[in-house]
Amino acid sequence: MSVPFIIWTLQRTGGTTLAHLLITLSQAPSLGHEPFNPDRRLGGLHKAFLQTQDEAALRAGIREALSGAGSMKHCHELVPPRLNEILMEETTAAGWRPLILDRQSDSARMLSLITAQLTGAWGRALADQVVRDCEAGLRSLPPADLEAARRGLWNGWQRRCQLAEAFKARGLCPEVVLFEEVYDTPAEGVLRVADLIARLALSGAARPGPDPRIRAALESSGQDSGRILEYLPNIAGLRAALRETEARLPFSWRARPPAGPRG
Repeated sequence: MSVPFIIWTLQRTGGTTLAHLLITLSQAPSLGHEPFNPDRRLGGLHKAFLQTQDEAALRAGIREALSGAGSMKHCHELVPPRLNEILMEETTAAGWRPLILDRQSDSARMLSLITAQLTGAWGRALADQVVRDCEAGLRSLPPADLEAARRGLWNGWQRRCQLAEAFKARGLCPEVVLFEEVYDTPAEGVLRVADLIARLALSGAARPGPDPRIRAALESSGQDSGRILEYLPNIAGLRAALRETEARLPFSWRARPPAGPRG
């Protein structure tokens, strides 16, 4: 029987591809991708908690949802920290294994997120169309908001610190998987994901060698946002603002506790 798991992640970390692969291989029903989003399966719990702050009702709803499922991908920056803490406690009590999926370079994550927000391209097909339109001169992209980009990095840093402290306070040591480890070098990424699949006892874990579905998933993932970035009129300034801000926000999931901001 596969081990139930929750992937704690942020937007634009490659979580959709990895979660889809793990959920496909799991032997249990799934709560899916970001189920606490307002328009998704547990969105009602999220909205009710924002309105009432009723922790008992939130716990009961989460407990009921977990009882019939074995996996989910959760973007922790999209919900209140207290909801994250309650979800962490309930998934732990139900025997779910916590997985962290993040990017070592938060500037790269923000560039991908900003590109998607400016263009509406949240997948490869839409990104391909944006590139074609820009190349043909049919579309001009607006400049990125540099202050909003800086705030995005600060928010990501703050939410990581909050989540790390929540894990630490409960004596939990989540499995950490970095985007760069999975996607930057395909051969190494296949082995990293195969090892994760084996430890979660997912379908196919006993096969000799990595499951061929891993390589297929990794090779077909992503939308290559870098193709669009060259059409941003202030891309140089955006990169500089992100580099400067990220340098002041040191964080590592593998070096506890996280340091405070610099400068």
